[in-house]
Amino acid sequence: MTTFRYFIIIGFLLIAPIAGFAGQTEKALDRVVDQIEENFPFVEGLVIAVKNGEIILDLKEGHPIQVGDRLHLFRFGDELTHPSTGKKMGRMETGLGEVELIEVGANFSRALSSDPSIEPVKGDGVRAKFKSISLLIATQSKARSGSKLEVLTSRLEQTFKNNPRFKIPAFDLELWLLENEIDRKNLVEANVLSQLKSKTGVDFVFFPQIQKVKGRSAFGYKLLSTDNGAEVKQARVLLGSLTKTAKARAREQKTQRSFDSESGNVKFAAKQTFQFEIVDFDIGDINGDGKKEAIIVDSHRVMIYKIEESGLKRIASLASEEGVNQFLSVDVGDINGNGRDEIFITNKHLDTLGSFALELEKKKLKKKWDNVEYYFRIIRPLGGKPELLAQGTGYLNPFEDGISVIKYQDGEYKPVSTLSTDFGRNRKVILYGLTRADINFDENIETIMLDKDYHLRVYSPTGNLLIKSDEYYGHDPRLIDIGVVRQVSNLEVQGQPVRFRGRLLVESFGDKRFILIPKNHTFGGGLLSNLILVNNSNLVILGIQKDGFEKVTETKKQKGYLAAFQVASYPEKSRKNIYVATVEKGGLTSKTVSSIFTYHWTL
Repeated sequence: MTTFRYFIIIGFLLIAPIAGFAGQTEKALDRVVDQIEENFPFVEGLVIAVKNGEIILDLKEGHPIQVGDRLHLFRFGDELTHPSTGKKMGRMETGLGEVELIEVGANFSRALSSDPSIEPVKGDGVRAKFKSISLLIATQSKARSGSKLEVLTSRLEQTFKNNPRFKIPAFDLELWLLENEIDRKNLVEANVLSQLKSKTGVDFVFFPQIQKVKGRSAFGYKLLSTDNGAEVKQARVLLGSLTKTAKARAREQKTQRSFDSESGNVKFAAKQTFQFEIVDFDIGDINGDGKKEAIIVDSHRVMIYKIEESGLKRIASLASEEGVNQFLSVDVGDINGNGRDEIFITNKHLDTLGSFALELEKKKLKKKWDNVEYYFRIIRPLGGKPELLAQGTGYLNPFEDGISVIKYQDGEYKPVSTLSTDFGRNRKVILYGLTRADINFDENIETIMLDKDYHLRVYSPTGNLLIKSDEYYGHDPRLIDIGVVRQVSNLEVQGQPVRFRGRLLVESFGDKRFILIPKNHTFGGGLLSNLILVNNSNLVILGIQKDGFEKVTETKKQKGYLAAFQVASYPEKSRKNIYVATVEKGGLTSKTVSSIFTYHWTL
């Protein structure tokens, strides 16, 4: 399926009357996908020693592993290089067999090989059996076109495809059964499943059904392995209503309505064009005069702009060595408490983090913190004091587990605490696309984030999921690949880049609270995570109610991807200004152009 068709199908499912799912049913299907994914936690590691027949692995407590788990053992081979570009594509791998964990320790794990003739060596790799999960959905033959079961399984298949770990081949199961004269009821037999694996390469077959539980509908399923016909998972989830009353549909259309930028309380005011690629920008008072400046960064320059009604006027800049440094983000806030906002630059220096902090002194920008191995993000919970968050790089992952809060103490920036990000397995938390605020008026701080599948999630202080959006946000096309290639035992090991998730802002305006979210409209999706192409983008504003979010308005779609946005308050004018930066990437015959759109926001 092409990416363009993927989004057309999503749009159809959202508006077609037969597929007008209630939120509970959408969440139920997401739970099904989560249940299956959590059954196959993804793990990678290396052999660090072999002693007395035991294999010592760098896996340790905290990994989603336990005694008895089996992992693939493999050996790295020759490096692969693209013949045209010279780009390194990774290394060849030779499978050696399986190892079984016999002990999981605080610093390492012990395992035994399933085949005594195999001789693992230091530097060999281990990996969870299922890095990707391939499956077929075997709908019941009695599932009529347009029936509840047919609609549900169609939507579930799309939910699987939205998750990059799942692979759903385009395969006509019914035709295959007919051609091979196989009775459908025999599909659960091990020999038939083995034939299906030989034909399609799928690892599992998913059998869905609708059941009645005390008068309510439940979506039941079982997952069978094509290796041996064994049942891997069986469960059921409670469904909501598949249809909505006319009153409910009218209410949803009202709260989910898309406003033109000239309508409602957000109005287009101005557009300014820049002949370079804006990477990020923030707004702050860097000289302590009570007036805000705009700080814009491209790949290697920090530029300061004076904010005027007629537009932004550049007043200063600082450049670094192009090609050696690559700026990823800029955040502005008074963390050291001297009345002037510092400028925190997240910087990729060659293939490592070399971030730094600047401060204006005697009209010159000076480095106050240099060569920092942290990503930076400043958040301002509902306009409160700025809070500097930082996250380091992980092993074969651009982001390590855990986010630190940085304070300025004894003349130094120091990590003083760690945010709780225990949101369950497969919920990798990065500080981009994350903020914190009291959104339900209970004086507790909730965590708001965009997850890896572009859903907006809200977690309580204890880690309970409060809200998960059905709609998709973010979809920033840019990748962060710091630290995904490491030299281990003279071997180059390749990890996976992470997509930048954008910035979330929680704003108070009068006695109301809002969350502002970027939305890039793409030609790509989860299955093409490295090939996302953005056609246009806009900014969505959600009102925060005690019982959840309600869409208030959204700006008109503009060409290019949304690179950054900020909000500046003007109390004397009873309004806020929203600044939205978009980027139109150039090609062989055109240059990259950025634009900043200014919107007046009034209540």
